[in-house]
Amino acid sequence: MKQQLDIKKEKNNEEQYLINKLRRPELLKLISKLNNSLEEKTALLMKERKKNRSFERVLINKNFREYFREFSRIISIKETNNVRIIFSKKDFFLQRFSIGYGSLSNEYGTLDDQIINQLGGKSHLLIQDTSKAHNIKFIPGKSFPRSIVAFPLIYNDLKVGCIWVGDENYRAFSTKEVEQFTYFVGEYQKNLIVLFDAFYISQEIITLRQVFDSIEEPILISNEQQIITHANLSAIKEFNIVQNKEGSFSSDKIKFCELLNSSDLSEKLQINNNKKEFEVSKLDVNSAVTQGVISHRFINKTKEKALNHYLSTIISTVTQHIRRPMIEIKGLVALIESLGDLSAKQKEFLFSIGSTIEEVEKNVKELLSVNRLNKDRFIEIKEVSVNDCLNNAILTLAPLLDQKQITIEHDFDKKREKIFSDAVLLNHVFLNILDYAIRETHLGGVVEIDSYNGQNSFFVSIKDSGKGISKLDIAKMMEDKGLDQYKDEIEIIKNIMKILNGSVLVESNLGGGTKITIEFPRGVAQ
Repeated sequence: MKQQLDIKKEKNNEEQYLINKLRRPELLKLISKLNNSLEEKTALLMKERKKNRSFERVLINKNFREYFREFSRIISIKETNNVRIIFSKKDFFLQRFSIGYGSLSNEYGTLDDQIINQLGGKSHLLIQDTSKAHNIKFIPGKSFPRSIVAFPLIYNDLKVGCIWVGDENYRAFSTKEVEQFTYFVGEYQKNLIVLFDAFYISQEIITLRQVFDSIEEPILISNEQQIITHANLSAIKEFNIVQNKEGSFSSDKIKFCELLNSSDLSEKLQINNNKKEFEVSKLDVNSAVTQGVISHRFINKTKEKALNHYLSTIISTVTQHIRRPMIEIKGLVALIESLGDLSAKQKEFLFSIGSTIEEVEKNVKELLSVNRLNKDRFIEIKEVSVNDCLNNAILTLAPLLDQKQITIEHDFDKKREKIFSDAVLLNHVFLNILDYAIRETHLGGVVEIDSYNGQNSFFVSIKDSGKGISKLDIAKMMEDKGLDQYKDEIEIIKNIMKILNGSVLVESNLGGGTKITIEFPRGVAQ
């Protein structure tokens, strides 16, 4: 031990002797170097402490974006620097997370994809003169960095993102500056990745919570121990629910014992509160991490009954207002017929008006009837003649056919097909398809109607000679994404065919017209 102390003392004396031999300029230079080293270490230490403090503060306050901005300010060396941080993984809203700092960072954001593609592996990318980098495309109308340095964000040996700095000047980054960038990226990248994951989870939690609270119906969620763990705002307000220190919910206003203890998910329980009747619908949210969790949805039956009564009153009123002028028109038609001395053409027109009014009156009565809107009696299935329904639709639209001089070509007279269906709804299907086909067909064009038997179905197709629909628009239309120009007719047809257990097929080519085929389950043949 004494020998080791002697060796150390001898070494210190030797260093002291060498320092004493230095001339004044050399000594001043050494002192300056030591001071600079000490300042650099102090600055790094302070930034490290600041980073740790801010990281902890951000995790508590969930002000994640501010931390990314803070990092951008720390890593930025010059005023001409513009920093961009990009993560490969998309956020909760399927948008790639990116943030920038600097006056031109938003304009430089057009280069993010190109920089990520250029950056490979774990090494950094340095371009001191972008005018000589032919594999990076200039974006017209956007500012363009003259120098670029980029670094990958690595997590579990995988590149999960990128940090890059653009500068307005050529050869803006010295070797020492690149080393500083490398150091800061290495020190901060773990925190940045953790914060991005926290940012993603925070987006998900906040969004789903807002959606949960936006539902008008009261909803409660209980766990396996029959404890209410979550309640949306509607439930809290309706049942005066409070949350205790342990986080569970309860109410002095209403007892949920029967609801929580019931294990039969199919059982519809009734709960009364504030002169309101609720029907409780339960859903088992069962998975590996949600075993025993049940969602309780409270359907306000009192409100539903009041709404049905209101609709019944409105429908009855509207029906009377529509039917009254129709009766008057029918009376006028009968009055004109009684005058006599009418030409054959006038008689034909009067007969057409009378028939159309009767058909409309019948449809109004059927479709707007409260009894038909009831679930159990919405459709009336019976043997229906497809030919009669097609003829009715053609007769109703005859004035439009004459106006556009359109010819109907069909072969359905050869096949007297009958099926089991609802006559009123079937009439509306053909009326909507033919109305669409006539409006799409050019002046003097042709609308083709074809019908044929399948193995278990009966098909009717109606083809126009209009401008057609693109394949992309057809896909959107059939996926219920909606297209304004086809919305009314196609949506009505699709909805009615669902009720009739049938299907709709739309075939078209731009410039080649549109063919709409409807399939019916087969009933009585011939």
